[in-house]
Amino acid sequence: VTGTMSDGVTSLRLRGQTAAGQLRGTIKADYPPDLGFIGQMDETGERLDMQIYPMDAYGNPAIAMAQYMAFTRSSAASAPQDGAVTMQHPGGDDPASNVYVNGEALTRHEVARFEQQYQTRLIDGRFWYDGKCGAWGIEGGPTIGFILPSLPLPGPMPADISGGGTGIFINGRELHPVDRQALVAMFGTAIPGRYWLDAYGNLGVEGGGFLVNLTAAAQQLQQSVTQSGRGTVSSGASGAMFSGRNLSTGKPTFWYSGM
Repeated sequence: VTGTMSDGVTSLRLRGQTAAGQLRGTIKADYPPDLGFIGQMDETGERLDMQIYPMDAYGNPAIAMAQYMAFTRSSAASAPQDGAVTMQHPGGDDPASNVYVNGEALTRHEVARFEQQYQTRLIDGRFWYDGKCGAWGIEGGPTIGFILPSLPLPGPMPADISGGGTGIFINGRELHPVDRQALVAMFGTAIPGRYWLDAYGNLGVEGGGFLVNLTAAAQQLQQSVTQSGRGTVSSGASGAMFSGRNLSTGKPTFWYSGM
């Protein structure tokens, strides 16, 4: 089975095989890592339930990080070509909420579904979210933290969603000066250009391969901070966290690898 999975903004290439009544395969993203999926069609053939999960650096499925999504068949008049599957949004009677992500207001139904699925509350406000690496922040501001990648939230990010002014673009977003300071703290410099960053902390030039792992760089920086007694390191089943203080501002900061 081959085709395209689309939410009307972003399209991802899908390839899989049917076995034992299930559809299994991979979803090719513009930036690594690729995603894996397991799908099950209902008896009517109108609904496809999918379990989508990231692949680790060795190509193994990270089932524990799976996201669940449901797709419905498009009407004949608007059905995409070549067997594409289009994600359908709730009907037009679903009012908008006061939660904005990447410039788009979530509907109240989407907010309720998100809060129920992830057991967290979405506060009103305007935010940006990088679905490729899990970074997020407030519109016009720098990275606040890292959460799960590939969440069912609007995208892609507008290039100026963080204000910009640095000439450094990661996954299409021009970094805020505070983000640039964090890179300088880790590497001593931050070169303007366009880069990709995945959920494992792997960084590379757009269209090119891997350059450096930010998680490892952050942990190395943390070791030097810890030696001075100004930071801590913690870890858990969901990944590793670097916590300490920004070397230029003195404010608390952290890095969560996403895996």
